[in-house]
Amino acid sequence: MSAIRKIIQRQLFQKDDERIQAIVNVSKLDGKKKKHQTLLCLAVTIEHPIAVRLYFVKGEKDDTFKKKDRFNLREVREIDGINPKKYIDSTNMLYKRLFDNFFDTLISKVPKAGGLEKKSKTSDSANTSMRSDNQSFMSASSEVDIEVLPQLIETVLAELSAVIDAEQKFVVRFFHINSELLAQFETTSTGSGDSSSLGGRNMEKHMNDQVRHVMGALFESLNIHLDSFCRAVCRNNPSNVLLLFVIMSKKVLLPQDPSSYFSITFGSLVVLIKRQFDTFINMECAQYSEVRIVKKTRIGILPSIARFASFVRRAESIFENAERRTDLEKAYYNLCRAVCDGIQKAAANPYSKSPSSVVKFENFHELYLTLSELKIQCLDQQRKDAKALKEEHIDAYVKEFMGRPLKEIQTFFDNVNNAIELRGIRPDEISYQQQFSRIELKKVISQHPGKEVKKGLEQLYKKIEKNLVPNSSLLQVVWRDMQEQFIKQISEYNRVISTCYPGSKIELDVCTDNVLQFFSEIAQQH
Repeated sequence: MSAIRKIIQRQLFQKDDERIQAIVNVSKLDGKKKKHQTLLCLAVTIEHPIAVRLYFVKGEKDDTFKKKDRFNLREVREIDGINPKKYIDSTNMLYKRLFDNFFDTLISKVPKAGGLEKKSKTSDSANTSMRSDNQSFMSASSEVDIEVLPQLIETVLAELSAVIDAEQKFVVRFFHINSELLAQFETTSTGSGDSSSLGGRNMEKHMNDQVRHVMGALFESLNIHLDSFCRAVCRNNPSNVLLLFVIMSKKVLLPQDPSSYFSITFGSLVVLIKRQFDTFINMECAQYSEVRIVKKTRIGILPSIARFASFVRRAESIFENAERRTDLEKAYYNLCRAVCDGIQKAAANPYSKSPSSVVKFENFHELYLTLSELKIQCLDQQRKDAKALKEEHIDAYVKEFMGRPLKEIQTFFDNVNNAIELRGIRPDEISYQQQFSRIELKKVISQHPGKEVKKGLEQLYKKIEKNLVPNSSLLQVVWRDMQEQFIKQISEYNRVISTCYPGSKIELDVCTDNVLQFFSEIAQQH
């Protein structure tokens, strides 16, 4: 230090007839290392009248120094020499112990989740073979949570606000942050000619930065405790995150003091809750889209649809008067898409005994009914899509199974159409082909008298009934579509006969009226 003192004396003070009496290193409260050191020098004038002055001297390049600020000793009221690190370290440990006790007590008051909701009884066979992901979204303590959690949040915010604001006021006074920055502001604005408004904003920003640095070090453990609190609340009942999200979303709209460090703490809590909200939604999506079947079984209605409905009802009750629904509507969309993904995966599962099209149209129909009942405006397009997918897969199922009651006739006329379209045989020449002769046609038709046709339709009805879930509302819908498809087939067979076998007077043993009667009688019998 003596060498530096001699250099500074020679470079800066000797030419002004001043002599350095004392010199010390100084640093700012933020504790950041500066590229060039700053020194505080006490100097006196050589000539009378003697003046005592304080200088801030800053190091420059090439071991040169420059005077930055000067104060007459009579103007200086206090130089405290406080070591902020010692205060911050000891106070940080104190707050850590206080927060440990406070949050442990608070977490113990979080309501525990109730028992699991009864598993869906929609499809007994599905529930016995699939891992049930329809764990209750609604716990038995949901109503209690709605009353208790807001009180806990209010307690957290009120206690933290009081402690943080009191500590901030003390820090500002103890470290003389206002007076230090005010002196810097006056010196800077005088030298640079800044306007008062611009300089005032700069001073306020610098003050806030200084305060936040010190307060951040003092409350270093606070974010960890807030995160633990949020996790504990959501661990006891995952749906609690919805309630937390709504509470904090409402408070975000309230005016906050930007100069208060509590606004930073409040923002951190909002971020933590939003993160928990996103995590919860992602977990729900994963469960909705995952369908595990451990053995050969009929799938039926997936439990994820009922769980999704429970989620929406719970969320709507919580968000009833909330202004921010954007995140909730995004969650609805993602969850609904996950349900659809689960339906597709279940339909394609190799362990499923149910036809793929049946799994799809039954579950899309259930999803359509659920969305229609919930009446969520942002999911209206998903409701329409579910209905369209249901109808699409019913049509696919009908076309797949409809040919079976008249299998031989269907095969015969398929071959006739192939001969006309692929081999180029004229329709009026078909009957001259040995495999398509009138004798062969009569032989095929004779295999399907009216009695056999009705028997085949009865077997088809039983097959449909077996494929669908018990007491399915879609049974008659599918049966009606089967009837329409069968009548179309009969009409097509008659058209081919009249085109390829004109004047043969060959007819099927059943007509449209017979088909309508058969379908009606079978439906009434069951």
